[in-house]
Amino acid sequence: MKTVAILQHEDHRDAGSLLLCLQALGIPTQTIRADKGQLVPKDAQEFSGIVVLDSERCALDPVPWLRSELALCKQALTHEVPLLGLGLGAQLLTMAAGGAVKATHSPSYGWTPSWLTPEGSARFAAPVQQELFNASEHSIQLPPGAQCLMFDKRSPNKGYALGPHLALLSPLELSAASLQAWCARKNGRLALAQGPDVQNRVSMLRALPERMTRLNALAEQVFGQWAAQLPGAPKPLPARLAA
Repeated sequence: MKTVAILQHEDHRDAGSLLLCLQALGIPTQTIRADKGQLVPKDAQEFSGIVVLDSERCALDPVPWLRSELALCKQALTHEVPLLGLGLGAQLLTMAAGGAVKATHSPSYGWTPSWLTPEGSARFAAPVQQELFNASEHSIQLPPGAQCLMFDKRSPNKGYALGPHLALLSPLELSAASLQAWCARKNGRLALAQGPDVQNRVSMLRALPERMTRLNALAEQVFGQWAAQLPGAPKPLPARLAA
């Protein structure tokens, strides 16, 4: 099968559990680092699927390679190449599909109670109530035709499906190592951040093994469901990835 393109933007924000899922399924991948000068592909049809990972940047930032990634997302939508957008990737997918990205009044940094909609719970065969990590200062307005799958008390649209495409504001691919690296990089900024959804570093790292176990369980279901629709993906899925 064709490879899955993974657009990564920072060293400490890799594909984490998503890459493990794709490897378990035998799906080939290609990591692309536009932030390091690699060219963003112009033809989405070169790939079986496209993943756009999270970043400390925002889709609204005036960065040339972000515009190139947005153009690739539009290509994928046009040709129905399955897209998976996580964090920044969800913002780019939203803009490409005709939705909107807006700055929030206060940031969301840390673990927050979140819920799957009935459609999301059924789609991922996962409990309705979840605890997800957030590292965002922006919200999304659903594009036309999207189905909301996830929300929390301050964000009515944390994730949605649009045909074969999936957008999630929360970085489900997160690993313990990448979270610790993010906290270390953001330590000064976290100390200055204010708002009802801002946790300090100690709170974010508390009970991390248990939190990561629960997050990985949800991530495996979500990523497995998305990967199952890729052209050439193995069917049926391995038992531990099947819904």
